Amino acid sequence: MKNCKSSGGSAINADVPLSVKDSFLWLWQNFKFLRASSKVKYQPAVRQYLYEASAETLSEIDIAQLPTPSRLLCNSLWDDFNWDEIVASLGKDLQILECGCGNGRYGRRVVKTLEKYSPKYVGFDAVLNNRWAEDAIEMPSMEYRNSRSSDIKAMLDEIKPNLIISQSALEHFSDDYEFFQSVSDYCNGSSHPVLQIHMIPSPACLPLYLHHGYRQYCSVNINRIVDLFRGDYYMQNIRMGGWLEFMSMLLWVTLPTIGMQIFFPNRFPSAFRNKFRRFYLKSIRKIGIKPDRGLEPSSFFCMIIGTGGMSEVNICHGQLIPVSFHQGR
Repeated sequence: MKNCKSSGGSAINADVPLSVKDSFLWLWQNFKFLRASSKVKYQPAVRQYLYEASAETLSEIDIAQLPTPSRLLCNSLWDDFNWDEIVASLGKDLQILECGCGNGRYGRRVVKTLEKYSPKYVGFDAVLNNRWAEDAIEMPSMEYRNSRSSDIKAMLDEIKPNLIISQSALEHFSDDYEFFQSVSDYCNGSSHPVLQIHMIPSPACLPLYLHHGYRQYCSVNINRIVDLFRGDYYMQNIRMGGWLEFMSMLLWVTLPTIGMQIFFPNRFPSAFRNKFRRFYLKSIRKIGIKPDRGLEPSSFFCMIIGTGGMSEVNICHGQLIPVSFHQGR
């Protein structure tokens, strides 16, 4: 029986310390869910694209912080959107709502990019963050709230956003399907265009990140989400990364982390740490330079949903292109 609150995956929260039994149960439940989904095709309404980051779009500042390959690609994609075209489609009165905003770093990234349009921004998270108070002083247009995903309906009714975003947040919502029911009700009943941009973990994140959140996203839960939208809408699943990013993460992040926890539970020797740092930096610098010949395993997804008469965004080239809208099913 389908869970009326979750889109799928495990019902166990891997963001908290787990017992050995729950740890294996979480892995098994997600593995079984993703394995079953491999036989399920995406609905025709879900258009799939591959994001190919170029060396020019990858930020040296981001690379220097040694992010995971998926995080580096997400950062690049946020910067690579054709924001001028997006704003033109939404209207210049921008009201941004970020779901699961953390310390607000992605909200700041988007707000600074759109500074000339004077956007208003509200971010919410279940955990208070000290950075919010600083942002309130430095960037008065940014507002933060200590709220949960279950509060989304009231926030949508009050804020009336036309740009809804999230970065690595949905997998932490136990009620992500119920969350999207409220979002789709808002979008389906809106008289103005609404764009959603959600960066979400792909099936490859299960072996790469191991215990993280409740779930990964695949054809089954993405199809469940798209089923909620009606009228004129479009939905894209942007695939990021491939074998290069997968192996970089596995060899220089996942396996060393496991090894550190097993063999060096108190302190990873600095000599080893520096070697891994050099190898990993060398590896991620190839992203955007060395062509990735495989579409699988995509290291992360970007789910984009446009409603209310929005033109489709061709992310690969940063253009808005006209499309015939898909009728909701």
